[in-house]
Amino acid sequence: MPKLAVFPKAWMDDLCVTGRMSLAEWIDLAATLDVDGLELYSGMLDLAEPAGWQRAREHASAKGLPMDRAGASRVAPVGVEGAKIMLLSDLPDREDAAAGQPIGGDAWALTVKILSGIGMKPDEAYLASLSCFHAPGARIGRDELAACAEIARDHVRLARPERLILFGDAPARALLSEPLTRARGRVHRIEGVRTVATFHPRWLLQRPSDKALAWRDLLLLMSESD
Repeated sequence: MPKLAVFPKAWMDDLCVTGRMSLAEWIDLAATLDVDGLELYSGMLDLAEPAGWQRAREHASAKGLPMDRAGASRVAPVGVEGAKIMLLSDLPDREDAAAGQPIGGDAWALTVKILSGIGMKPDEAYLASLSCFHAPGARIGRDELAACAEIARDHVRLARPERLILFGDAPARALLSEPLTRARGRVHRIEGVRTVATFHPRWLLQRPSDKALAWRDLLLLMSESD
């Protein structure tokens, strides 16, 4: 009788969901099991649903993304997968575009101080925007917000940060379906990642009186309780 083995689900996740494993590595691992075949449990092949891969290819090609329009410049995310913290902003502004990262200029200088306050270095953060395009005067409409939300959830899942901060009202509305005023002061979970929503550093530069409220949000994020 041939020997069969159930292929570990974590390996399938690494191949089909997170992308941490290449097809060649998947085959090499399968060869180490010393069996004649693999028994696939019910629903296992659903992990290979091509829709997720298709979205990833579309994102990589940067064609047809929300907020992509004539005259818009792209501001790419900055950081590495599995960062200690992910900072999700709204739309890159002129200073961000000039700096070539989702948060730039004076807002970035304040962000560095914020990170230091919770014991993190700038290179331990992953920076991203709800939309990666900067265009003067651009605003996110309702339909674009929904499209950005879907992409942002994929982004969080693939980036795999330990914690997530939503900076500003648009990310809170997109991912939590609540305005910032209601989303603040609570711990949320986005794709399983511990998350808080708080004021964008740009706002804090204009309204320093809100820094105390932002600090409470950060302490909540770093605490172990909800």
